[in-house]
Amino acid sequence: MNLQKKHVFLVDLQKILGKPMRPSRFVKLLLICFLTAFVGFSQPLNDGCGNAITLCPNVSTAGTNYLATATVCPDCDDDFNFCFAGTNSVWYKFTTNANGGTAVLSLSSLLFNTQVNRGNQLQAAIIEALAPCDASTFTLVSNCVNNATTNFQLTATSLLPNTTYYIVVNGAKNNNAPLSAEATFNLMLSGNAVDRLPISLTIAGPTTNICPSTPTTYVTYISNCQDTSLFSWSINDTVVATTLSPFWTSSSLQNGDILSVSCSCFEVCTENYTFTLDTLQVDSLWVDAGPDQTVEAGTAVQLYGQSNGTSFQWQPSFLVSNPTTLVPFVVPNTTTTYFLTASQNSCTLVDEVTVFIIDNITIPGSFSPNNDGANDTWIIEGIADFPNTQVLIYNRWGQVVADITGYNDFKAWDGTNQGKQVSDGVYFYVIDFNDPSKKEKLKGNVTLIR
Repeated sequence: MNLQKKHVFLVDLQKILGKPMRPSRFVKLLLICFLTAFVGFSQPLNDGCGNAITLCPNVSTAGTNYLATATVCPDCDDDFNFCFAGTNSVWYKFTTNANGGTAVLSLSSLLFNTQVNRGNQLQAAIIEALAPCDASTFTLVSNCVNNATTNFQLTATSLLPNTTYYIVVNGAKNNNAPLSAEATFNLMLSGNAVDRLPISLTIAGPTTNICPSTPTTYVTYISNCQDTSLFSWSINDTVVATTLSPFWTSSSLQNGDILSVSCSCFEVCTENYTFTLDTLQVDSLWVDAGPDQTVEAGTAVQLYGQSNGTSFQWQPSFLVSNPTTLVPFVVPNTTTTYFLTASQNSCTLVDEVTVFIIDNITIPGSFSPNNDGANDTWIIEGIADFPNTQVLIYNRWGQVVADITGYNDFKAWDGTNQGKQVSDGVYFYVIDFNDPSKKEKLKGNVTLIR
């Protein structure tokens, strides 16, 4: 016992008796009994409709209205007056199942606070609310108990499916007792309107002839589950994904995998469910287009594809000698990526290989356009392999002095700008090949010397 509480009690007695007191055994015993009777009680969290506690069906729940708000609140939205006034109240709620029907609330083990001038009767009712906790929409749907001193029941019939109903319990004033009753009690909710219907959880999706490395989608179907949680997907008992929707897609399933999904139902008294599919059968198809290669332009190259498929196709087919074999020849002039598709049963897989062309671009650092027949134009070796190339030449002030598209040996810069010779000095260039095999632009400078 807290010593400070003893002292406070003694101080109060001293004020009443008008003289100092020492704690006698009688006072100590009286104090212990008084405090023990009320230890553990604080204002109930559910003393308003908005804080109603959800009841589980067929599960005993301990309740109390000790220290609940003791006066009517005329401005509160949940104030009502059916067969009793809503004073000293505590609230509960429940949601019917998909069938609806009858709900029975049993209150038992009533234990009243026997404090002098306090009532010893409980009042209770089941209420339907068209708008949550709005008394203007309340409808009484059960019998109304207003003088219970022992165990009693509330019965509500023809309840709507998937609907939330409220239960209010409060203490009555009786036998000229000015204080409303306070009690502890047990609540039990039952009936076909609240009995939990059998949960059905399944997974729809293929279990055989699954194509490897191919997106495969599964969907979960669940019925009679209120407050459905997230879906937890597992492969071989290892969680691989958690989804809000019932859909899940994977491209990494392996032959022999075991797929399962788990979820929980009901906000309170939660129940967990798991469904497991048959062992997955994934096709054994595989494909490998072979290693990348690097060669000079115009060189014949053999591709080394491998697969256990039954048919094959290379793309782009017009660049391949025999596009339906695994090891055809190609003769690329530019860097090219080839795609090998392998098929088996109803599955297809694709792999790719790139043949890189050695970069033969050589950019001279200077030239001398003086009409001596030697080095009169800026010749860039290998640039003719990229017929869409654009070359821009800038002076030191950033002005374009030459813009040549389709640059080659016969269409090279001759040191002029619109037919007029430019002065000696350093110029800057940007070369854009405009080719998917050579996307990087080249930048640098060239010195013009006459």
